[in-house]
Amino acid sequence: MWLHNEKEITDASQFPCGAFGFVYKIVHRPSGKQYIGRKQILSNRTLPPLKGAKRKRKVQKESDWKTYTSSSNMINDYISKNGKDGILFEILYLVKGGKFELKYCEMKEQVLKNCLFDDKSMNGIINVRLGKKKNIVF
Repeated sequence: MWLHNEKEITDASQFPCGAFGFVYKIVHRPSGKQYIGRKQILSNRTLPPLKGAKRKRKVQKESDWKTYTSSSNMINDYISKNGKDGILFEILYLVKGGKFELKYCEMKEQVLKNCLFDDKSMNGIINVRLGKKKNIVF
C-alpha cells in the first residue's frame, strides 16, 4: 500500500496526468530505519511492426509499482520472512519528466537525507548515472 500526502494510492489513475515515476521512502516503524528509492509508473516499449507495416510501434505499459517493495535485498528478505506489517511505503515526490529527472530527484533526496552516513538509513550506496541530452548541436 502506497501513501502520498496521507492518502492511499491503489491505481495509476490516482496519479496526476503525466506522472512518469516517483521517489519513495520505506520506513520500518519499529526501528525507525528507512530506505529511499525510485520507481517508474510507466515504461516505454518499442515493439516490432505489425504484419505489412514498416514502422516500429511505441507502447506505454504500466509497471509493477503496486506490488513493488524495493530493489534492496535486505528489505525484500525481511518482507518475505515477516510480511509488510510495520512497514510504511510513502511516496515523497511525483516526477513528470522522464528517467533523467527521476534519477536526479532520487539522488538529490538521498544526499539531502545524508543516507550514507545516517545510522537509520538502509541505503548502502548512491548509484546514479546521469548525462546530458544527446540533441545538443555545436
